[in-house]
Amino acid sequence: MNYIREYWNEIKSNKTLVSIEVNQQMEFLIDDLNNPKTFEYENELGELIIEEYIFDEERANMPIDFIETFCKHSKAPWTGKPIILEIWQKARIQAAYGFIDKNTGFRQYTEVLTVVARKNGKTTEGAGIGLNGMVADDEGGAEVYSVATKKDIARKSFGEACNMVSQSEDLREIINKRKSDLYHNSSFSEFKPLASDADTLDGLNGSTILADEIHAWKTRDLYDVLIQSFGARNQPMMWIMSTLGFTRESIADEMLDYAQNVLNGTYPRDFKKLFFIYKLDERDEWTNPKMWIKANPGLGTIKKFKYLYDIVESAKLKPNLLPTVLTKDFNIIETVAGSWLSFEIIINKTTFDIEMFRNFYCVSGVDLSAVGDLTCASFLFIHPDKFKMKPKVDMDTGDIIEGEFEKVYYKFLHQQYFIPEEIMNKKVKEDQVPYDTWKKQGWVIAIPGSRVDSKHVTQWFVKMYTKYNIRPLWNGYDPWGTNSWVPEMEEYGFEMEIVVQGAKTMSKPAKDMAADLSDNMLNYNNNPIFKWCLTNTSMKSDENNNIRPIKKNKQKLRIDGTVSAINVYVTLDRHYQDYINMIEQ
Repeated sequence: MNYIREYWNEIKSNKTLVSIEVNQQMEFLIDDLNNPKTFEYENELGELIIEEYIFDEERANMPIDFIETFCKHSKAPWTGKPIILEIWQKARIQAAYGFIDKNTGFRQYTEVLTVVARKNGKTTEGAGIGLNGMVADDEGGAEVYSVATKKDIARKSFGEACNMVSQSEDLREIINKRKSDLYHNSSFSEFKPLASDADTLDGLNGSTILADEIHAWKTRDLYDVLIQSFGARNQPMMWIMSTLGFTRESIADEMLDYAQNVLNGTYPRDFKKLFFIYKLDERDEWTNPKMWIKANPGLGTIKKFKYLYDIVESAKLKPNLLPTVLTKDFNIIETVAGSWLSFEIIINKTTFDIEMFRNFYCVSGVDLSAVGDLTCASFLFIHPDKFKMKPKVDMDTGDIIEGEFEKVYYKFLHQQYFIPEEIMNKKVKEDQVPYDTWKKQGWVIAIPGSRVDSKHVTQWFVKMYTKYNIRPLWNGYDPWGTNSWVPEMEEYGFEMEIVVQGAKTMSKPAKDMAADLSDNMLNYNNNPIFKWCLTNTSMKSDENNNIRPIKKNKQKLRIDGTVSAINVYVTLDRHYQDYINMIEQ
């Protein structure tokens, strides 16, 4: 049976609810099933390599069959009973093991990240995957490791695997339990727990690695060493399962950020990694039992509904318990400022051709930033023929005026980003931000050297005018660090306006932009950098509930596209009626 399709059918028919992220990952997989992928590249010898990935249902089912045939539960209330995997587990395992290269037979995916709430069977599943990797993965001399920062955590999946071996006559015949590991005689394979500093793990030759509770891994050093241990393997597997935790700036945060950016389309699709992020989409869903399954796919079977109900009720009465419940039972990050907007609001895949605005007026806004940083220039257009009618609202009472309608224009945002080439190369390598891909796609211009001079922005404004006859009527800018740039722009006849970067100035325009995004009234041409900047943006409120954008506490994140867009919204707000009068002439 194709459990990927079966699980997808359950999701689409609303038989089960999943997070936005899981829905997108499943959508990717269905596309892979319907449209097998081919990749061409040159190896280090200059030879053309062609990889054709197909789905092999027999290969996909092998780990499932192994676990359900040979592995038994060791904990109540299922002690001694065969493990029967659930459809969400089977779909994930099939995806990881079933897509193979048509020519070599090697697997496509090498890493699976599963973020799921506690008590959803992570330890048992991991133990089964580990045993499969040791004896049934056609890997001679397999090295299977259960890895965590503390030995007692590392031993959880390993200990469960030992219990599975002790309960199976078939496994006992081929696997020996030694002092510190399990050993498969015929293939010279081993399975052992590891818990140590990264610099003591050199020399590993991992084939299957179970990375447990990565929310507690404070740096990525351990992860990097483990990935590097795969170098001699043809089809290694990194099986990562974790809840979220309270340690910020951890490898778990990095992985979650990367996964969400891939899944929401900000980053390019990663065809070697799978991401299953089981979480609530909104914080306030924690009090709605119907939504709990999004973070707890094993709810009602593996995880008892009564357990979760009781702990939620306790959290309602005990505020000090709430952060733990939100984080561990619903995968909601509590100790860091959240994103300003949800993915659902941000995502808008509609596009437009800039030719539509040839010979047009626009309003512009720039976030010039520091010389060695990301810079963004934004053009905002309103087309007189692109609008919808909506009921008119009484501005005094807030009530809808029956029978009266008003014209609401769609807005079109065209952005250009600039980054120093030296900084870009560093960010691509160290932070895995795909500036190189965005450069090829034209979203960002890489400036040779280590700085972006303001003249590059000016030249782009001039180019847009000479090539498309697009004329920015007013340009809103942050006055910080623009002493030489403003006179330069004014020499070309561009009208410049200061936008003070404070809550009083930016609040209403930011809220207007959020409303336009929510209503799909802002078409930003599916620009991946703008999308990324929006996901990186938090808001800080003053005593009057005015807001201004701030960056979430990660140094690699950028919000320049958000700030540039808000600057243009501020400028449009000042001149809205004049602008409308000009485009409607």
